[in-house]
Amino acid sequence: MFKRIKEHLLENVAGWLVTGLATASVFIITWGFPSAWDNFANWATTTLSPKTLFALLCLSLLVSVALLAFLIPKLGEERRTLLGGIYWDKNKNPYCPSCKTPVAKYGEFNFGDHGYYCSVCKEVFVLADASGKPITPAEAQSRL
Repeated sequence: MFKRIKEHLLENVAGWLVTGLATASVFIITWGFPSAWDNFANWATTTLSPKTLFALLCLSLLVSVALLAFLIPKLGEERRTLLGGIYWDKNKNPYCPSCKTPVAKYGEFNFGDHGYYCSVCKEVFVLADASGKPITPAEAQSRL
């Protein structure tokens, strides 16, 4: 689990950098212009009713919980690479490009077509390079 979280964090460095820069900007503005936040707080408490402030608080908490509910399952997902018309995981195991289930049956199907057979989709997926030339699983795995 921790390895997946580490990989997820490393893959999203750009997002973390933007977040860090935004946080630093807020800190600098707060430190450099403390009266701006005081003025905003005074305006919000005098202009908006307590019910409105409470509704905004509840709405922001609801949005935060919804985002967490969406993002937590994404942390556990494994990244797959599409190569030769087949998805591959980091251990070089093939997955069906249609239903994303593991496929293991490679051979000759449909009168000479070599490819992976998906028992869920009941289809043969031919391994091919970018030009459409058929390649073997060993060639595909060596390119990963």
